[in-house]
Formats: sequence, structure tokens, C-alpha cells
Amino acid sequence: PHQLHDRFLQSKYWQSYLDEHEAIFVHETDRTDSPRSFGDTYDPNALANRFARHTQVLTQRYYANKIADAKEIYSIVSQCLLIALLMVIVFADLSDAAAANPEVKTAGFLLALSAFWFGCNNSIKEIVKERARTLRETSVGVNVGSYLASKTLLLMCISFAQTTVLLMIVRVVCGLPGVWISQWLILMTASLGGVAVGLFASAIANSEETATALLPCLLIPQVILSDVITSLSGLPLLMSQFFISTYWCFSGFAHTLPDNYDALSSAKSGWFLSQFSLLFGSIVLTIASLLALHIRNSKRKQLQSELKALHHSSSILIQKRYPRAKMRIQHALGWLSRCWAQMTKSVVQQSTSLSSQNLSKKE
Repeated sequence: PHQLHDRFLQSKYWQSYLDEHEAIFVHETDRTDSPRSFGDTYDPNALANRFARHTQVLTQRYYANKIADAKEIYSIVSQCLLIALLMVIVFADLSDAAAANPEVKTAGFLLALSAFWFGCNNSIKEIVKERARTLRETSVGVNVGSYLASKTLLLMCISFAQTTVLLMIVRVVCGLPGVWISQWLILMTASLGGVAVGLFASAIANSEETATALLPCLLIPQVILSDVITSLSGLPLLMSQFFISTYWCFSGFAHTLPDNYDALSSAKSGWFLSQFSLLFGSIVLTIASLLALHIRNSKRKQLQSELKALHHSSSILIQKRYPRAKMRIQHALGWLSRCWAQMTKSVVQQSTSLSSQNLSKKE
């Protein structure tokens, strides 16, 4: 057995199919849910290496799946181009500081809302549609945090690319004023917040239909409580500061405009505070998504253990209460197997005798 094991490790099959993905298939004793004795400690370096390796492999697989889907690629590209085209048609020229103040405010809000929508729309179904595979892989040792990190990294890059294309088109064609690097950073953070919101909704949803139905419920409050449609105060303002990404994104975007723009008068928070609030909200939602995935995995493991216990108890009950029926079934199966053996033996004998007769006739 040791020689066969060494030959297999040196074969092309191990190098092609298993060596690059060995981090996914861990031994039972290396699993985090395996029992450990008192005094055992985790090696931080080993855990960090395992997390990084799992994240790398899962990100590569997720990227390959995305690239293979041509329709989804076309959809991602067309979304930002269509919104940019509509904004170019509506806001033809935003460079006139005296006449374009209301239009610049509206354009900034639409950019903030579009950045949030890109992230949320891209991630709203990404966990729930792979729930069966996720539960199966995590049950054999795949790190849940690595799975969530792979989703976040790739979806963040896609949303960043869409938001960057939209912002550049509006700035170049429409002449949007302001500091472009600050506008780009605040829109990227809003897009990251949309990814975090979408992944959390996908983690708690029970089906893809439920996740899709949640998308309008997530976007409409971003418009109503953005502090752009109407000035907020009291409880609505408090709700915006705690739950609304477009509130912070527009506040930060307004502070990137020149001082003579009226959009600054409606902004209640500075750029740095808005950036920090969006990042903090994204981190909190990511942790919440991780907890939701852990809870689902624990429930599945508990259900599996209960089913095993039920199967074991039912088999014991059958053995105790129905021993005669079990013996009769065994006798019947033995009789059927003997009859089948005799039938096959007679058929073989007849076929051999017929073949020998045919040969004798030919001779």
C-alpha cells in the first residue's frame, strides 16, 4: 500500500487534478468541527495559510464561472453603459456653475444610487443560488470565511469597474465638476456597501425568488431616506444615518464639489465621516453574512445528526419487534438466489450442449 501511495503521488493524475486543489480536501482530523482534547490550540499561521489558500482556489473557480457565462458578462457591461447613456442624454452639460446647481445635485445623487445598485444587484443571488454546493463543501472542511471572501472580492471588482466607467463617462461627456479622485473613492465605497447588503440578503434568503423580491425593498429606502428628495430630521434622519448608504455617499460626494454649489448646503456630514461610515457599515454587514452562513451550516449538521439518530433507533426497533419477519425475508431472498443460480446453470448447460451438437453436425 505504501508503494502504491507513493506512485500515485508521483503520477500525472495527482499533479493535474489534486495537487493544485489539495487545500479543499482536508483530512478529517484537520477540520475545525472535529473533536479536540483539552489543551489543544490552533496554529494561527496554519489557519491563515489555510484561509488564504481556500480563498485563492474559490476565487479562481468563481472567476472561471463568471467568465464562462457570456450572457452575464454582456449584462454587466450593458448596465453601466445604459445608465451612462441616459445620464448623458438628461444632463447634457454640467460645467455651467451658475445654471447647473440643481442638476449637479441630482446627478450626484443618481451616481450614488447607481453605485449602490451595481453592488447590490450583482450580489443579491450569489450565495443563495449555490447554497447546496456551499453546504456540501463546508461539510468537508472548506472555510466559510474563504467562501464569503471569494464572493466579496470578485463582486467588488465587478462593481468597481461598472462605477468607474459610469463616473468617467459622466465627467468627460457632461463635464461634472469637482475633485474626481474623491468622487471615485466615495462611489467605490458606496458600491462596496451595496455588495455587502446584497450578500447579506442572499445569505438569509431561502430561495433565489426571495432574494430577487428583496432587491426593491432594499433600493426604495435608499431613495426615500437619502436626504435628497426632502430634508430629513428627527427619527427619519436617525434611520438614514444608521441604515442608508446613499445618505452617506451623497453627503461625501457633495463635499467634492466647488464651494459655490448649493449641494453643499444639504450635506450634513463631511467626506471623511461619510467614507468611514460606509466602510464601517460594509464590515458590519460582512460579519453578519458570515454569522448567517455559520448558523445555516450548524442547523444542517444538527439535522443530519438527528436523522442519523432516528435511522439508528428505527433499525433497532425493527430488529427487536420484527425478528421473525426479518428471518422470513432472509429465507425468501436465499431461496430466490438459489433458484436463480440453478436457472443460470441449466441455461449454460443447454447452450454448451447445443453448441457441441452444431459442431458435430458441421463435421
